[in-house]
Amino acid sequence: MIKIALLDDHIILFEAIQFVLKKKPKYSFIRGFTNFKEIKDYLNEGNTLDILLLDIQIEKNDGLEYCEKIKKLDPNLKIIIFTSYISKALIIKALANGASGYMVKNISSEELINGIEIVLQNKIYLHEKVSHFFAPEKKVYDDYFPKLTKREIEILKLIMEEFTSKQIAQRLFISVNTVETHRANLFTKTGAKNVAGLITIALEKNLLNN
Repeated sequence: MIKIALLDDHIILFEAIQFVLKKKPKYSFIRGFTNFKEIKDYLNEGNTLDILLLDIQIEKNDGLEYCEKIKKLDPNLKIIIFTSYISKALIIKALANGASGYMVKNISSEELINGIEIVLQNKIYLHEKVSHFFAPEKKVYDDYFPKLTKREIEILKLIMEEFTSKQIAQRLFISVNTVETHRANLFTKTGAKNVAGLITIALEKNLLNN
């Protein structure tokens, strides 16, 4: 059973999400949270979730900061931003803060389920209304771009999920030094200066599907 929750200060959305998910036996809508303290207490009590839908603005507070804090409470929890705001800068910040997806609130029930399924496959989900921000520009010729190795792509995906070098090493059964070497190669090949830049380039160049 996939356990899903929503953190949003619009309570009416709880019923809407629950209505959609109850039609799918594999999903269980656990509950709706209206503020950070509620979900913090829930996770600190030893409860777990698989997917959290997270609004960007909750009672005038920054939901993207909550995203970072929640990932620290439970690194395995996959967070999908669920918002009405469409902005490339917000998407980049969300992914840099540990989000696994970005949805708009006027999404259809089919798109909601599809987005959840993509994130459960350890992939990044971007709704079609925002994915165009990262579509490569068409050119008369193709600019050369270094190809990533299979291992570099694995590490890139884990970096985007906010795993530390130590956690990546443990997950892939390699040394921390090896992870750091691959990280350095990723920044060298892409020319990125930081993780946010690396995420942007990875999406624009479609590096995860190389």
